[in-house]
Amino acid sequence: MTGEAEMIKRIFIHNHHDILHTAALFTLICDSCAYPPPGGMDIRIDYHALAKLYQSQGEDAIAKHILVDLLAAGEIRTDVLHDLGMIYKKDGAQEEALDSFAIASDLQHPPSMLEYAKLLEKSKDYPAALKVSERLLALEKGRAMLNHKAIAAVEHRIERLLRKVSGGR
Repeated sequence: MTGEAEMIKRIFIHNHHDILHTAALFTLICDSCAYPPPGGMDIRIDYHALAKLYQSQGEDAIAKHILVDLLAAGEIRTDVLHDLGMIYKKDGAQEEALDSFAIASDLQHPPSMLEYAKLLEKSKDYPAALKVSERLLALEKGRAMLNHKAIAAVEHRIERLLRKVSGGR
């Protein structure tokens, strides 16, 4: 606006630095995506996010490896357990999926409780599926913001399980 080129020069230099720093950042990110990490686990890396990245790229085996390692390192978190359970479920490893969802259910993680109830019902353990579903319903009803659709779905599941437990279909 003033006709002075000095301001444009400063903008070009700033943009030049942005581009160089972006390239350096991408290099650091790419180096951090290798798994297992060559130098061991780095506390600055969100390995759960890395597992989700691998999973989004269809690399479930690597994602599963990362999640198992997180649990082995003491990262007993519901989101890690749920994601691992979903990979096991997708792989057809029902016992491992049940184990993951059971732990997350004990930690009152609603999505894991639902998956756990589904797998228990599928394996025809109707009393256990009913118990988990009732706990899930109580948890859903105790929320500050009720999700009426989720509550109705769990109530429907409980009704079906009650019929199965009593011998009816």
